[in-house]
Amino acid sequence: MPADNREVAEQLLRRAASDLHACRILAADDETDDDVIGFHAHDVPAHS
Repeated sequence: MPADNREVAEQLLRRAASDLHACRILAADDETDDDVIGFHAHDVPAHS
């Protein structure tokens, strides 16, 4: 994989990990609407 592609892939993975973290925090809050969690969850890869 070319270096530029690798950097982009690593950046996307970091962002997905951040979204997963947000999902876990928001899911624990009963006052958070499902659509807010879904907004973050749609970018999380299945293997995070």
